[in-house]
Amino acid sequence: MAHVFQRIGDYITVIDYRNSNGLVNKLMGISIDKCYIPSVANVIGTDLKNYKIIRKGQFACSLMQVSRDQRIPIAMYTDETPAIMSPAYVMFEVDKTDEILPEYMELWFRRAEFDREASFYAVGGVRGSLDWEDFCNMELPVPSINEQRKIVHDYQVVTDRIALLRKINDNLETQAKNIYKSWFEDYRPFNGDRPSKWTETTIGELAKEVVCGKTPPTEDANNYGGNVPFITIPDMHGSVYTVKTERTLSEKGVSTQSNKTLPENSICVSCIATVGLVCLTAEPSQTNQQINSIICKEDISPFYVYLKMTTLTEHLKALGAGGSATLNVNKTLFSEIKILYPDRETVSAFHNIVNPMFSTIRINQLEIEKLTQIAMLIMTNLIRTKGA
Repeated sequence: MAHVFQRIGDYITVIDYRNSNGLVNKLMGISIDKCYIPSVANVIGTDLKNYKIIRKGQFACSLMQVSRDQRIPIAMYTDETPAIMSPAYVMFEVDKTDEILPEYMELWFRRAEFDREASFYAVGGVRGSLDWEDFCNMELPVPSINEQRKIVHDYQVVTDRIALLRKINDNLETQAKNIYKSWFEDYRPFNGDRPSKWTETTIGELAKEVVCGKTPPTEDANNYGGNVPFITIPDMHGSVYTVKTERTLSEKGVSTQSNKTLPENSICVSCIATVGLVCLTAEPSQTNQQINSIICKEDISPFYVYLKMTTLTEHLKALGAGGSATLNVNKTLFSEIKILYPDRETVSAFHNIVNPMFSTIRINQLEIEKLTQIAMLIMTNLIRTKGA
């Protein structure tokens, strides 16, 4: 049975509460990922009394450059403490909460299909902006309140689990980094002094192989779309393991450069343009040419090397400058980077401590990816084809 589609504008009212007394100083913005974030705008000398106040349960959106970004920054504010936002944001609230839940409406706004529709309407706007009238004329399905509650509940159960797993992973990563710092920077288990038998070595000497990635021929579509992750720099942000990539390789694509395949727990480091990002492979993967990867020798801890590489961002940037406008740490330079490697007994003891942490992080990230797909499916299923 098809849901009844209604105009968004039939359920919302524009609000415009100004910070006229200047009492609210929590300045926020909305990211392109539809999340509230502390504003980075320079407001020195700016009269914040003209800024708009947003409260829990209200929405804010930016209608500018929607067609350019192919996204519309829009979200419901959930904090108990009010915030202020730039006057450029449009704010509104649901005024028929007996017919539509604000939380349900926000789920609709999070759908990729909603962004595509908004981008379509924004094409003719000034600088690709979306007219408020066009926004209000967009439609959404309005099932019964009980069905809306069930949809929102199912989605929140999934997203709460995702948030919990991310928090666990953040704590585990912090613990591993703190242990690394305690052992190998502050030398606390060694009375504060670096043991004399610890020596410097190079990445190349620790590696079974250093692999500079490569891109299979893109003119052959059959090289792509399989099950092998193809890691590029955008895939490396925000997590220890890369468990999801924008592109994947087919068996044919992998076979064109089988010597570029990385085993699980290889350390990938971005070395061209955006330099210094570090991640671990969660399964056999390949990367493009902007990434150098370390396949550790069997008796070398990949987790020690990973944590060490996360401390070398500034060194990598300096190494890659080389008088060029684009940072570039080639495979030779990368392999010659000197790093401290303690005696094998110490590293083995360290590895045994952090190994369960990284194993849990990997398992949690894989579960997060599965749950994310479920959350997307819930949002996709909000719609029934009109007239069906």
